[in-house]
Amino acid sequence: MTALMFYNVFLTLAFLNVLPGRLAQVLEILVCLYLLTFLKIPRIKTLGVVGLFLYILLVLWSIFIILNGGFASSYNIVRILTRNQGLLCFLMIILSFQFSHPRYLNYIFSFLYQWNKVYLCGILLFIPYLIWVFRTGDTMVAQTRFEALHAYIGGGLIFLIIFSYKFTYKQRKCIHISALISVICAGIFARRGVILLYIVTYMMWLFISLSNQSVSKRIINLFKIGILVLLLLYIFISYGEALFPMLFSRLTDDTRSFTELELIKDFTESGDLMFGRGILGTYNSIIESAIPEDRAGIETGYLDMVMRGGLVYVVLYALFVITPLVCGFFSSQSKTVKYMAIYSLVFIFYFNTASSNMSLSIRYFLFLYCIFICYQRQYRLLSNSKI
Repeated sequence: MTALMFYNVFLTLAFLNVLPGRLAQVLEILVCLYLLTFLKIPRIKTLGVVGLFLYILLVLWSIFIILNGGFASSYNIVRILTRNQGLLCFLMIILSFQFSHPRYLNYIFSFLYQWNKVYLCGILLFIPYLIWVFRTGDTMVAQTRFEALHAYIGGGLIFLIIFSYKFTYKQRKCIHISALISVICAGIFARRGVILLYIVTYMMWLFISLSNQSVSKRIINLFKIGILVLLLLYIFISYGEALFPMLFSRLTDDTRSFTELELIKDFTESGDLMFGRGILGTYNSIIESAIPEDRAGIETGYLDMVMRGGLVYVVLYALFVITPLVCGFFSSQSKTVKYMAIYSLVFIFYFNTASSNMSLSIRYFLFLYCIFICYQRQYRLLSNSKI
């Protein structure tokens, strides 16, 4: 996880123009080469018959996507190796399985909590500058840099929220304050997807937390939550437009349908909708200029998957993750495993709101870690005291 986080730091510092692009790329290559040393064939029999079958299919299709990337030039090879949605991203499904054991969980909690402090420092250091950039008119630059900081440095925060019951009262306060600051920043930069992510996260967290309480305690807590929600709505309606003018101005704007339709039209006409265009896949777009040009990114996660691996990839991936979600939540005796299923569900929701969720990042590693734990029957049957 440390190496993965270092990669995320170099990537974010390059986004923030703190680290020169070439130097960041060299450092990213070194980290990626180091991560490749952990690559080995995992023992996958514990996934069960269905899980094993789907896992093999998904790995084979991931290899197809990588080989379909175009290794014709050294430039492409470097891009495939260093991109956060490049080679290591597609090999994460192999790399992460080796660490899918409950014994790593306490280390993960400790690491993420300490790293959350780094994220808060990053917010304090860079957000004032980004607000200045935002107000001078470079809104897209400021938005992109905030999202990079949130996604790659603060990528473990959603996991910490879901598992906040594992921490002390003081630590829980720190986690929720970090979330509040993130939501406020998302409001300033008009990042609706980030705000929606936190709303969904807290809804799921409240649902499973309340379900474990007695009826009387549940009623009292629901009453408290209702008052808090009404208070927040009042503040938002009364002062939101003054505090977050751009968020209010584009609250109901549809900023994605155009690019989504562009991709679908381009891939349908070319016949690439089923199998995609490989690891360096692009689509024809006029969103950034009047002249049609190849665009490498799209702001919708599942369409980003279509662009690289086609509908086949999306279907295989969906089938692979549905089974552990159901088993983890409904067939587990462990509260921890149930919460892992909840985290995975929140992550899957994010497939429709952002393209950066499937990337060489901490949060994608955490998603796969939870999926593999939920898949394995011997972990689902463990009691709360043993996991």
